[in-house]
Amino acid sequence: MIPKSIASVLTEIIAALARRSELAWGFTGSVGMNLQGMDLAIHDVDIQSTASDAYEIEHLLLPVAESAVSVGYRKSERITSHFGEMRRGKIRIEIMGDVQHFVPEKGWTSPPDFDAIRLWVLWDNSRVPVISLEYERRAYYEIGRVERSQEIERYLSARTNLT
Repeated sequence: MIPKSIASVLTEIIAALARRSELAWGFTGSVGMNLQGMDLAIHDVDIQSTASDAYEIEHLLLPVAESAVSVGYRKSERITSHFGEMRRGKIRIEIMGDVQHFVPEKGWTSPPDFDAIRLWVLWDNSRVPVISLEYERRAYYEIGRVERSQEIERYLSARTNLT
């Protein structure tokens, strides 16, 4: 279940980004997983997009934010992206564009194809873009978060067995 404080921020984000339907974006992380039926604690709002759209999303969300760290290219040992962070009250909003993961045996992955990983779900009478659970499962595995990857796998398996 999505807490009211998060739900109000999601509503503001959806309204702000709805003005630009051509943007490639989707909720990812715990918010995206909750919107697809998983029951996880939500600590922040993660938005995944292309690199160019990450900067546009930042621009569109600035009126919603109370503070912000500008989107810019960031690289760590396991993840690289065009990353920025905002706050709306106590809620952190993270924007990640052209996310790539470092896989020890293979090197850096390519940024995802949004047409292949984005799904649409109905939430609060709106069509909302989310990053598919299958992509999330693989991504968590690639960055070494095996427990989360297995949790998604169990959920997908249980959901499949119900249909």
